[in-house]
Amino acid sequence: MLAIAAGNTVAPVCSYLLLRRTGFHTDLDRLRDALALIFLGAFTGMLVSATTGSGTLFLAGALSPRDFWPTWSVWWTGDAMGVLVVTPVLLVLRSARPPRHARPARWAEALLLVAATAAVGLLVTSHVPLLFVGFPLLIWAAFRFQLAGAAPCALAVSIFAVIAGARDQARSPVTTCSPR
Repeated sequence: MLAIAAGNTVAPVCSYLLLRRTGFHTDLDRLRDALALIFLGAFTGMLVSATTGSGTLFLAGALSPRDFWPTWSVWWTGDAMGVLVVTPVLLVLRSARPPRHARPARWAEALLLVAATAAVGLLVTSHVPLLFVGFPLLIWAAFRFQLAGAAPCALAVSIFAVIAGARDQARSPVTTCSPR
């Protein structure tokens, strides 16, 4: 367990060091910064946690050789997607300030986006499989509110998708694998 915790701690530190070395701007105002976050922060940095975690489970005998790569890929994908969904929100919160001279219509639009996102969340997590309904909200948030709107909206839609997926998984019949 200690090795897994160490790998999960070292991975974001590696990502940070890689991003710092490339001159990453936390404003994500350049294509170069977005690509660095994707390829260095998420894809490359999270290799450490996936490899350490899966390797530790394998060496402890909790993972068979044939299950190593499927476990590794799920671990890496989950960590990388976590970086891509959560990091922009944290970067937005880091520099969040109320907009100056925002018109009341702009505030109303922001509140409408929040309400629509909440409504889609209720719809998506209900019994109706409509996960795709979140995409127009993401587009709206990105075009009208840029990163400050798109990052929290993407996080919310991701949370709704995870909840819906977990709910569907819990409702699916249990399958058993025959011994090989």
